[in-house]
Amino acid sequence: MVELAGAGQLAQLGIELAGNVELIRGSAFGQGYEHSERVDDEVLHGYVRPVLGTLEAGRQFERLLVSLTAADLMAIEPGLTELTVPTLVVWGTGDQNFALRWAYWLRGTIPGATEVVEVQGGKLFFPEERPRNLVPHLCASGTKTPHADTGSSAGAPRPARQM
Repeated sequence: MVELAGAGQLAQLGIELAGNVELIRGSAFGQGYEHSERVDDEVLHGYVRPVLGTLEAGRQFERLLVSLTAADLMAIEPGLTELTVPTLVVWGTGDQNFALRWAYWLRGTIPGATEVVEVQGGKLFFPEERPRNLVPHLCASGTKTPHADTGSSAGAPRPARQM
């Protein structure tokens, strides 16, 4: 996708994609779902049309994609190391774009993160597909507090749970 954006071809292709829900389901975006065929057409259009629905929006998205660097993303790491609020890291093990190791990197980087909940087979949009599996973990995470000795959870056991 970045290559298409760099060549100035993504915006035009995006208009076609945004207008065809079956193309969306088969695209990289649709692969973010375990079962994209179960997702309402309007939900898919709601994600894609604002970003790729017009040539102008598509060109803006192209500019974003080609300008973003790893250094930009890593620039937030110092801020993450100071995030002491309770933080729940929930990750889909079936996501093709975001490897599970990044969940553990976040847990090790964010002092307020005490565990990783692994969603077996879950992909990027698993919260939409499996809300009943996610909500109990969200509710429970709000009752956890950092360790009193350091003000963070750095010394806490850091288990992985699976859903």
